[in-house]
Amino acid sequence: MVQPTTVRAWDPVVCSIYWVLVAAFAVTYASADHWMQIHMIAGYVVVGLVLLRMLWGLIGPRYARLTGFTYSPVRMWDYLKQLVLLQKPRYLGHNPVGGLMVLALLVSLVLTGVSGVLQYDATYGSSALSQWMATPSWNPYEALDESHEALANWTVFLLLLHFAGIALDTILHGENPVRVLFTGKQSEMR
Repeated sequence: MVQPTTVRAWDPVVCSIYWVLVAAFAVTYASADHWMQIHMIAGYVVVGLVLLRMLWGLIGPRYARLTGFTYSPVRMWDYLKQLVLLQKPRYLGHNPVGGLMVLALLVSLVLTGVSGVLQYDATYGSSALSQWMATPSWNPYEALDESHEALANWTVFLLLLHFAGIALDTILHGENPVRVLFTGKQSEMR
């Protein structure tokens, strides 16, 4: 049996950021109501990793680049039509819908982090922002608390959709995405 040849679709920076981000988000989500110090540290790690990933998306190698997995709406629509017909469209790196999902996840993670920082500052902070937000006419804590929680849950929903897409891609193409995200190597397109 001939082994398929592989190409490096993900560089070590992308693979490392991915796995540390998965762990940091899991810790952040799990610690939300009980271990605030851990929650905050893990949350800052998440936002820092997202910013690092975005920077790497500007200066990194081909498949790490943000432009390498952003596609036109027409190309996304064509991809979805092929997928529904089980024509198994295949891409090295992210497919058009996967690329859109990654961007949605990055934005959602940043918004969740920013809302958490604002919520914390409104509750415990002593910055000018927290003093302004604590005026008698307006206390935004409840709105910030609800938006932070809603954004975190939205991120989990996006992650579940992402995992479903990965599972579908695995079924259609027979490639182990977990292995790919550890090795960075993907089978050449067939």
